[in-house]
Amino acid sequence: MSNDIQMSSLIPMPRDEMRSLKAKDDEIARIYQVEANVRSIYQSAVHLARTSTKTQYIYTITSYREIPFIVTNMDDILSRLRILFPDCSVQFTSIKMAMGADGAMRDITNLDPKAMPFIGQIQIKECISIDWS
Repeated sequence: MSNDIQMSSLIPMPRDEMRSLKAKDDEIARIYQVEANVRSIYQSAVHLARTSTKTQYIYTITSYREIPFIVTNMDDILSRLRILFPDCSVQFTSIKMAMGADGAMRDITNLDPKAMPFIGQIQIKECISIDWS
Protein backbone atom coordinates (compact mmCIF):
# COMPACT_ATOMS: atom_id res chain seq x y z
CA MET A 1 0.00 0.00 0.00
CA SER A 2 2.80 2.45 0.79
CA ASN A 3 4.32 1.83 -2.68
CA ASP A 4 1.03 2.90 -4.28
CA ILE A 5 1.10 6.16 -2.33
CA GLN A 6 4.69 6.91 -3.38
CA MET A 7 4.03 6.02 -7.02
CA SER A 8 0.91 8.19 -7.21
CA SER A 9 2.97 11.34 -6.54
CA LEU A 10 5.15 10.72 -9.60
CA ILE A 11 4.28 12.44 -12.86
CA PRO A 12 4.70 10.78 -16.27
CA MET A 13 7.61 12.41 -18.09
CA PRO A 14 7.50 12.10 -21.91
CA ARG A 15 10.73 12.08 -23.89
CA ASP A 16 10.23 15.60 -25.32
CA GLU A 17 9.71 17.00 -21.86
CA MET A 18 12.81 15.21 -20.57
CA ARG A 19 14.83 16.77 -23.39
CA SER A 20 13.66 20.27 -22.50
CA LEU A 21 14.06 20.11 -18.71
CA LYS A 22 17.55 21.63 -18.58
CA ALA A 23 16.64 24.44 -20.98
CA LYS A 24 13.58 25.26 -18.89
CA ASP A 25 15.61 25.29 -15.68
CA ASP A 26 18.30 27.44 -17.32
CA GLU A 27 15.67 29.93 -18.49
CA ILE A 28 14.14 30.13 -15.01
CA ALA A 29 17.61 30.82 -13.56
CA ARG A 30 18.27 33.48 -16.22
CA ILE A 31 14.97 35.24 -15.53
CA TYR A 32 15.67 35.13 -11.79
CA GLN A 33 19.13 36.70 -12.34
CA VAL A 34 17.72 39.40 -14.66
CA GLU A 35 15.12 40.25 -12.02
CA ALA A 36 17.79 40.36 -9.29
CA ASN A 37 19.86 42.82 -11.36
CA VAL A 38 16.80 44.94 -12.16
CA ARG A 39 15.77 44.98 -8.49
CA SER A 40 19.24 46.14 -7.40
CA ILE A 41 19.37 48.92 -10.01
CA TYR A 42 15.80 49.99 -9.21
CA GLN A 43 16.43 50.20 -5.46
CA SER A 44 19.65 52.18 -5.95
CA ALA A 45 18.03 54.66 -8.37
CA VAL A 46 15.03 55.23 -6.08
CA HIS A 47 17.36 55.66 -3.10
CA LEU A 48 19.40 58.27 -5.00
CA ALA A 49 16.23 60.16 -5.97
CA ARG A 50 15.05 60.13 -2.34
CA THR A 51 18.33 61.22 -0.79
CA SER A 52 19.85 63.72 -3.22
CA THR A 53 19.03 66.38 -5.76
CA LYS A 54 20.67 64.44 -8.58
CA THR A 55 18.45 63.54 -11.52
CA GLN A 56 20.50 60.70 -12.99
CA TYR A 57 21.53 57.33 -11.64
CA ILE A 58 24.41 55.54 -13.32
CA TYR A 59 24.90 51.83 -12.70
CA THR A 60 28.45 51.01 -13.69
CA ILE A 61 29.14 47.44 -14.73
CA THR A 62 32.39 46.77 -12.92
CA SER A 63 32.58 43.07 -12.23
CA TYR A 64 34.19 41.09 -15.04
CA ARG A 65 32.03 38.19 -13.93
CA GLU A 66 28.80 40.14 -14.42
CA ILE A 67 29.68 41.84 -17.74
CA PRO A 68 28.89 38.85 -20.01
CA PHE A 69 25.54 38.25 -18.30
CA ILE A 70 24.50 41.92 -18.33
CA VAL A 71 25.51 42.43 -21.96
CA THR A 72 23.84 39.21 -23.12
CA ASN A 73 20.62 40.11 -21.29
CA MET A 74 20.73 43.87 -21.83
CA ASP A 75 17.49 44.00 -23.85
CA ASP A 76 15.53 42.25 -21.08
CA ILE A 77 17.11 44.39 -18.35
CA LEU A 78 16.47 47.65 -20.18
CA SER A 79 12.89 46.77 -21.13
CA ARG A 80 12.11 45.86 -17.51
CA LEU A 81 13.69 49.09 -16.24
CA ARG A 82 11.76 51.12 -18.82
CA ILE A 83 8.54 49.65 -17.48
CA LEU A 84 9.57 50.49 -13.91
CA PHE A 85 10.70 54.03 -14.82
CA PRO A 86 8.14 55.32 -17.33
CA ASP A 87 8.84 58.80 -18.75
CA CYS A 88 12.53 58.45 -17.79
CA SER A 89 15.44 57.92 -20.12
CA VAL A 90 16.85 54.43 -19.55
CA GLN A 91 19.80 53.45 -21.72
CA PHE A 92 22.98 51.42 -21.96
CA THR A 93 25.97 53.64 -22.60
CA SER A 94 29.72 53.95 -22.29
CA ILE A 95 31.31 56.62 -20.16
CA LYS A 96 34.88 57.82 -20.60
CA MET A 97 36.57 58.52 -17.27
CA ALA A 98 39.91 60.17 -16.49
CA MET A 99 41.62 60.98 -13.23
CA GLY A 100 41.66 64.66 -12.28
CA ALA A 101 44.53 66.49 -10.56
CA ASP A 102 42.83 65.81 -7.21
CA GLY A 103 42.85 62.06 -7.83
CA ALA A 104 39.08 61.82 -8.39
CA MET A 105 37.71 60.15 -11.50
CA ARG A 106 35.82 62.52 -13.81
CA ASP A 107 33.39 61.86 -16.64
CA ILE A 108 34.97 63.16 -19.85
CA THR A 109 32.47 61.59 -22.26
CA ASN A 110 31.35 64.98 -23.60
CA LEU A 111 34.79 66.56 -23.64
CA ASP A 112 35.82 68.23 -26.90
CA PRO A 113 37.59 65.57 -29.01
CA LYS A 114 40.44 68.04 -29.66
CA ALA A 115 41.30 67.91 -25.94
CA MET A 116 41.48 64.09 -25.77
CA PRO A 117 45.16 63.85 -26.79
CA PHE A 118 46.05 65.88 -23.70
CA ILE A 119 44.27 63.53 -21.32
CA GLY A 120 46.34 60.86 -19.63
CA GLN A 121 44.93 57.42 -19.03
CA ILE A 122 41.29 57.08 -20.03
CA GLN A 123 39.01 54.34 -18.72
CA ILE A 124 35.86 53.39 -20.56
CA LYS A 125 33.07 52.09 -18.35
CA GLU A 126 29.93 50.37 -19.53
CA CYS A 127 26.85 51.47 -17.62
CA ILE A 128 23.10 51.72 -17.47
CA SER A 129 21.84 55.27 -17.09
CA ILE A 130 18.45 56.27 -15.68
CA ASP A 131 17.69 59.97 -16.15
CA TRP A 132 14.58 61.62 -14.71
CA SER A 133 15.52 65.27 -15.34
